[in-house]
Amino acid sequence: MQHPAPFDLNLARLDPDHLADLPTIIEARITTLKPTGTEHEAHTRVIARCLTMAESLTTRRRLVRLQADANWHEQLLRQLSELIKNGKTRRSWHDSMARSTGR
Repeated sequence: MQHPAPFDLNLARLDPDHLADLPTIIEARITTLKPTGTEHEAHTRVIARCLTMAESLTTRRRLVRLQADANWHEQLLRQLSELIKNGKTRRSWHDSMARSTGR
C-alpha cells in the first residue's frame, strides 16, 4: 500500500494560521517541477538510443508523472482563492464549535 505524499496530507489538513503562505509554497513547487521535467526530457532524448524498451518506458513514465504533477499544481494555484476562503470558513466553524463546547 502506498502512503500519501506529505504535501497531500498537508493540503488535506490546512493550517488556518498559514493560509497566506500557500501561494508561495505552491509557486515554489511549480518552479521546481517544471525545470525537473524539462531536464528529464532533455536527458532522456540524449540517452534514448542507449535505452532498452523497458528503460525507455520507465523514463517516459517518470516524465509523464512530473508533467502531471506540475499541471495539477497549476490547477491548484488557479483554485487557491477558493481553497483559502474554504480554509478560513472551516476555521471559523471549528472556532465556534470550540467556544460552544467550552474548549
